Amino acid sequence: QADGSTTRKYGGTGLGLAISKRLTELMGGRMGVDSREGEGSVFWFTLKLVDADANNHEGFVPDPGLKGLRALVADDNATVRRHLSSLLTAYGMQVSEAANDGEAMGLLTRAAESGHPFQFLLVERALPESGGLDLSLEVRHNPALAQIQIVLLSSLFGSQSRAAVLEADIKLQVTKPVRPSQLYQILTQAVSVEAQDRKAAASAIGTTIDPSQSTPQTALNILLAEDNPVNQALARKQLKKLGHSVEVAANGLQVLDLLDKGRFDVVLMDCQMPQLDGYETTMRIRRGAEETRDIPIIAMTANAMEGDREKCLGAGMNDYVTKPVRIEELKSALDRIGDRQT
Repeated sequence: QADGSTTRKYGGTGLGLAISKRLTELMGGRMGVDSREGEGSVFWFTLKLVDADANNHEGFVPDPGLKGLRALVADDNATVRRHLSSLLTAYGMQVSEAANDGEAMGLLTRAAESGHPFQFLLVERALPESGGLDLSLEVRHNPALAQIQIVLLSSLFGSQSRAAVLEADIKLQVTKPVRPSQLYQILTQAVSVEAQDRKAAASAIGTTIDPSQSTPQTALNILLAEDNPVNQALARKQLKKLGHSVEVAANGLQVLDLLDKGRFDVVLMDCQMPQLDGYETTMRIRRGAEETRDIPIIAMTANAMEGDREKCLGAGMNDYVTKPVRIEELKSALDRIGDRQT
């Protein structure tokens, strides 16, 4: 944070700290920092709190698509298992726990044989015995468990494991410590994509489905601007399911470069990206070359507060969808773009 330039690698405006400090003070506490350049910083706060029920999620209304789904948490750390189980239970899911891969495989197999299989496996990469990746591969190679969606939990994703991740067809990854909002977003998006897959399968065997729900009015060449690999994979699958072609950029600079090199019909723009965020990228596009300055841009953001939509439109974006992105909402936004271009 000693780098004050706008292009610094590690972003942030300090607003989060200001909000945290104010919240701490409102709760009767204090917050401060002890910092020396070149050595590091220690942030601290003090609060007097009373014990609360860790399982009290009053007021939270989970996605109905998660209700009743079965999830297995495989992690050797009992505290992590309890934390994840509490979150998943709050989402309306049925949760079981395993401390190692042997125990996990036994639970998965018995559940499938009983006719009540697990839909999700949340597995620690460094699980004892053979490890989380080997367990994931064993699951993928077992026809009875082929439909389980695997969420890989890890403190670090090393390059040496990428081949195994691809071989195990793991599209969902969460870094530790697990943030509730991140886990919830990943699970709801995965359920949304799976529901779309079932709808497509039903259509293929002759079930009557409104063609407008599965076929776009116009096939679009879409530039997806998204830095999160999980969100990239899910959005790409949704867009291809809708009949569109997709190319991915991980930050705003890549967006500008790809627009210079190729022709796209629309940009799906994540608002929070490294190096160059979605707002600044959009403003640069609108001030840029004549060939691309009028390209439709749809914002994708987890921010759903009052004024966020206006901020996106004020930056020059044409439309706005919130995360986790529902495929129906995404389709409607893209169809509106298609309508304008036909």
